[in-house]
Amino acid sequence: EGSVAPDPVSAGYTLAFGDDFDGDSLDWRTWLLKMPWGPDVVVNGETQYFVDAFANAATKLPYEPFRMESDPEAEDGRVLRITAIPTPPELLARANGQPYLSGVITTRSKPGGDKRYGYVEMRAKVASGSGLLSTFYLFQSGGNQYEIDILEYVGSEPDGATQNYHYRDGFRYA
Repeated sequence: EGSVAPDPVSAGYTLAFGDDFDGDSLDWRTWLLKMPWGPDVVVNGETQYFVDAFANAATKLPYEPFRMESDPEAEDGRVLRITAIPTPPELLARANGQPYLSGVITTRSKPGGDKRYGYVEMRAKVASGSGLLSTFYLFQSGGNQYEIDILEYVGSEPDGATQNYHYRDGFRYA
């Protein structure tokens, strides 16, 4: 028997930030800005290269992983689809040798005040398959020393998801 999640509004919380992706285009940051390892370093053994949709013409890869679409199954009739594809051979060098091109969005460029007090929510279909990872996580606003993984869904392990808290202890990440 499943349990019902508590209603955060009834508990006195407010939505800290929201987007129903009901516009015609994406206006989010599309790469992990200011990550200590940079955009071209493989992390956690992942097999995708995150395409920056807003990169300048000289550096942008010719693949757009983000699409705003109508979807009758969606609560408000609209969805953002982030789609991965096998990296075309001619783009492998530019994609740091990663076998897939994919996308990531981050609120780093979004206004909205302090997101520390309130709740966040996500409605999503996650991807299944070897080498695929669907995540929803929070960073502290001043950097990446702390991370709360609200959802990490490893596509090769379709029977579960994990939640984690990563923190920096001196010069080590835990």
